[in-house]
Amino acid sequence: MEAILANKPKPVVQRALRALLAPVQAHFGDPQAFRTAAVPILMREAGAALADAKEAEGLAEQAY
Repeated sequence: MEAILANKPKPVVQRALRALLAPVQAHFGDPQAFRTAAVPILMREAGAALADAKEAEGLAEQAY
């Protein structure tokens, strides 16, 4: 995860990761459902800091 986040603005990353708390709680035990819920949240909260939806999905997978 550090490699993905190393060059991202810290406040943006913190906000995006905080926004993932609800999906983690809602989908704990179901990684695919979490990724499905998390990608749009990451794109909304950190969109400009992420290269694309694939990067958001990778970050969601690592955050889970």
